[in-house]
Amino acid sequence: YADYPQIHEAAQAMFAATAKYGMKFAACFEDRSVDLLVKRDQLKRDEVGDHLAKTFGWMQENWVSKANYFRLNGSPMILNFGPMFVREPDTWAVGFERLTEEPVFLGLHHLWKQAGADGGFTWVHKAPWDGPQDENVVLKRIEESFTYFSTNHTRHLASAYPGFNDVYKESYGKLDHRGGDVLRQTLQVALNGPWPGVQLVTWNDYGEGTMIEPTHEFGYQFLEIVQAARRKEMGTVFPFLPIDLRLPARLYALRKQDGVDASKLDAIATLLRDGRCAEARAQLQGAGGR
Repeated sequence: YADYPQIHEAAQAMFAATAKYGMKFAACFEDRSVDLLVKRDQLKRDEVGDHLAKTFGWMQENWVSKANYFRLNGSPMILNFGPMFVREPDTWAVGFERLTEEPVFLGLHHLWKQAGADGGFTWVHKAPWDGPQDENVVLKRIEESFTYFSTNHTRHLASAYPGFNDVYKESYGKLDHRGGDVLRQTLQVALNGPWPGVQLVTWNDYGEGTMIEPTHEFGYQFLEIVQAARRKEMGTVFPFLPIDLRLPARLYALRKQDGVDASKLDAIATLLRDGRCAEARAQLQGAGGR
């Protein structure tokens, strides 16, 4: 239904890419999809548990059982952007029966308890920037938004986000990007806190103004903020520079040109995968990159 087939195909390609490039993958399930199936009479309400079991059974075989599936505290992590429709813990328990291990199950920070999940993750909050804009006040408000629904840090995944500006007829409001300060501040609080993980929120990207990827409007600003935070966290062992963030786009542009040796571009991709950015940059120059 809708664009789900294309999303599923892209997700499988992304999963394969994470394995190839030494990264990890975690799935976020959206139970609105179940709601749509019920509304379209393709699924009966009493069949939802079995439908979830088939879904997570597929995930177990194709994703969760693989080495590149992300684990939180030793257990496979599964997010749910909700629950929006399936709000019975027993139904989720049926759905997870085909997983060979108990997952760490996290939902939206204000809804996860309805599903009997293990905890929640934060969505975008606008309130920290209401009223006085004193830096310390804003940081404190961000921290409060992380702990509003649970003060137990083990049950919460903190989220950093660049802003919000949706395109919907009934808008959810706007959170100005504030020259990068929103991402800088939320990321600072998230990294300084005791939470077991930090999520970079890009749900719906360009349609909601939550993109971290480069744009004509913001350039590489948000990626540079994330990179700077990582450099601060790791210190001198972190070798990457802002200029390195531009290399994948240059490689992609070359792949679209005619007459460029694909094997050389594959070798450059390998250098990028291995973090050898200076060598990749030099080879991109030789391959025609600017």
